[in-house]
Amino acid sequence: MTERRRRWLIGAGAALVLAGLVVFFVFQGLDRADKWAGVGSFLLGLGLAVYGLQGGNSPDGGGQSADGATAGGSINQVRGVAGDLTIGGSRPVPPPPPAGAAPPPPPTGGGQSARGARAGGGLNQVDGVGGSANIGGDGTGSGAP
Repeated sequence: MTERRRRWLIGAGAALVLAGLVVFFVFQGLDRADKWAGVGSFLLGLGLAVYGLQGGNSPDGGGQSADGATAGGSINQVRGVAGDLTIGGSRPVPPPPPAGAAPPPPPTGGGQSARGARAGGGLNQVDGVGGSANIGGDGTGSGAP
């Protein structure tokens, strides 16, 4: 299932649940609807707290972070590479893939962050490469020739 279709289905489901709750509360009357809303808020808060304690739904425990990092050279964050990748320097000739092998899909969830990072060279964040990414240059990852 594509990400776009998944998001659309989740949005449609949320809209249906919301509409159902509105109809339910209208037929309950003000006093009973207030009580149900209190119970629902408690359960929602409890569920969100458990979700937050588990670190969300990311299978890799989150993403990559270089927040506040300081480096005299480059900072490279790379994950989810299923094929070729070269950062700086000359690109070697990759070996041919095995017959019938399909690269695994890139990981979902998490993300990459470099808020407040300072680098003397380049700062490269790469995620979900299916093959043949080349961030060339002088070997610093800065992309300079």
